[in-house]
Parts: sequence; structure tokens; C-alpha cells
Amino acid sequence: RLEDIVYEPAVNEYDLPAPDGATVEEILWARSSGNVLSTCSAEAIFTAGETVEGTPQAVALKSLSNTCLVWPTPEGGSGTLGLYVVLAPSRTANEVPDQLADRWHDAIIAGARAELMSTIGMPWSNPQEAERQTMIFWDFVAEARREATSGRHAELRIAPHRFL
Repeated sequence: RLEDIVYEPAVNEYDLPAPDGATVEEILWARSSGNVLSTCSAEAIFTAGETVEGTPQAVALKSLSNTCLVWPTPEGGSGTLGLYVVLAPSRTANEVPDQLADRWHDAIIAGARAELMSTIGMPWSNPQEAERQTMIFWDFVAEARREATSGRHAELRIAPHRFL
């Protein structure tokens, strides 16, 4: 969850307060003054008309930047926008948070092994193993995407049904 954003009158684009070294990949859900907002594409907001003012009903992530668009543009007065988002390390990140490194340790190792073993002409080069490690890495990527979109962690336990 990101820090709440305070609305400014007649402004519909806001910088997202993502942690250093992270980018926002997706907005899972948003809340404005107690109301849940719809998430949509930036194109949908542009089509609906950015200049319309009213109570915010939708929010969109603006591609390739840590900014979001709110529609309609908040009217004068105050309000806040709370966002639950999917974060990913940025390409310029020098460090990865411990919780991500711990959770995705095996994925990071598989990706690094795939890169190293696909280096042609080196003593550690092994194209077959590189292919296997690449497949393992992409399996982890798929798992991360499932977790991000569902909001559920792979280690979630479900209570079994009782038999009467």
C-alpha cells in the first residue's frame, strides 16, 4: 500500500509515492474518501475527457511512469486517494528489499544461472542447462504475476471442509 495522495483542486495527474528503486507495475485497487474506485486504462480516461470535474470514480496507471490519472478530475476541496499496487524493482535499482530477495531467491538464482550458462565460449557455458534454468525462471515469473493479480500469496492455507 502506498502513502495516501492528497487531492489538489483541478489536478487529475499525480506522482505515485513508490519506494526508492521501485516502479509501480499495476494498480490493484484504489479508495477515495471511503469509496472504491474502478481501475481502467489511461486511454479510457483520455477518451472520457480529462477536464470533467466531479467526485473521483476511476483511476489509471500512466504507462512508463510512476504517475496515475484520476477521473473525473477532483473538484475543489480536499480528499485523499489510497492505492494498493504491485511494485517491481526498477531497472536502475542497486538493491532489492530483503522481503523480495527472500521470497524470490530461487527465481533470482535461476535467472542468473540462465544468463551465465548462455554465455558462449566460456568454460561455464552450457546451452542445455541455460534453457532449463530459463524455463524455471519463467515459471517463477508466472507465479509472481498470479500472486500480483490475485493479491494472494502462494503459501496461503485454506481450511478443509468438514464432513458431517
